Amino acid sequence: MSVGPEELIAHQLGDHRVTSIAWSDDGKNLLLAVRPPGEIDGRVVIEFVWATNVRIDLDFGTYLGEALVWEGRVEAIPDSDRRSVRIDFGGTPRGFIRVVCNEVRYPPNDSHR
Repeated sequence: MSVGPEELIAHQLGDHRVTSIAWSDDGKNLLLAVRPPGEIDGRVVIEFVWATNVRIDLDFGTYLGEALVWEGRVEAIPDSDRRSVRIDFGGTPRGFIRVVCNEVRYPPNDSHR
C-alpha cells in the first residue's frame, strides 16, 4: 500500500465502492472493505481500532449493489488521541458512515484482504 489509511480516506477514497462492513476483535474494531475504482477483484481493508460512536446511515431505496463513496474525512479530536472519521456517499446510496476510533490502520494481517 503506497499511502496510509488516513490519507486514503481523506484524499483518495472517492469513487471506491464499499464491499463489506464487519466487526473484529470481539466487536472492538470495525473493518471497512472497499474496492478501488476500475478494479474488479481488488480490495483494500481499513480497520478502525477501538471503534465507538459508530453510525451507519445508508438509504439504498431501489438502488442495488455496492455503496459508492463520495468523499471521506479524518479529523483529530481536540485534547484526545482519538480520530473522528466520516465517509459520505453521493447518492448511490445516500448516507454516511461515522466512527470515532483510537487508530485508523490497515489490518496487521492479510486474513481480511
